[in-house]
Amino acid sequence: MRMEASQKSAKKLSEIKDVINPLLPEDKRKESFPKKSLWTVASTPGVTSVLNGIRHIIYVDDSLTILQWESLQQPRRVFEALQNPP
Repeated sequence: MRMEASQKSAKKLSEIKDVINPLLPEDKRKESFPKKSLWTVASTPGVTSVLNGIRHIIYVDDSLTILQWESLQQPRRVFEALQNPP
């Protein structure tokens, strides 16, 4: 049962990546999914803070790297694409 759930999660994550990656700059497409997600939300106009579940210090270090990135120019496109996938 866990294996089936894991496979479904992996499939869904792959589908989401296929939708959002074309909307991201080329140099960010190979970044981790958590980084891309956090960056998209943090780049959204009006969002002043983003809560992130961080259980280990390595997650903190991984998340902090997006602070060095320029904001995503059109984060709304990502949200719209996820609402209306092809």
